[in-house]
Amino acid sequence: MAATRSRWRRWRLPLVAAGAVVALAVVGLHGRLPDPREILRDMAGADFGWVAVAALLQALSLVAFAYQQRRILSAMGVRLGRRDAVGITLASTAISIALPAGAVASTGYTIREYERAGATRQLSTAAAVVSGLTAIGGLGLLYVTWAAAIVAQ
Repeated sequence: MAATRSRWRRWRLPLVAAGAVVALAVVGLHGRLPDPREILRDMAGADFGWVAVAALLQALSLVAFAYQQRRILSAMGVRLGRRDAVGITLASTAISIALPAGAVASTGYTIREYERAGATRQLSTAAAVVSGLTAIGGLGLLYVTWAAAIVAQ
């Protein structure tokens, strides 16, 4: 009985917070989402080959990002397993997409998880900053290459 009470105390705040987020989402999105029939009609008309390619590329992107995180932390002397890196990356991505101010919450979650893996607060923060700068640099390079290709045509 004491274990059940302790477990409830531990999960009470996250459950209440999740309920509040869902309630705010329902209120905030009321009348702003497309009709479910429209979504189904559009999905029925989609080329599922391209949908599969997009899903595969998204999965590869997430795994590559997790690998990048592992390499950055490894360079700082922190060991992080593959499964942990992928788990942190998936959870962090879900947080950034699902919550208002998700990028901030996602970064906080990531830093906390790096600390649980053995990194100091400073190393965790540095890893997050280096990761962000690498992502910005990669996207910048992609955009410059795309613009150069358009100009060349």
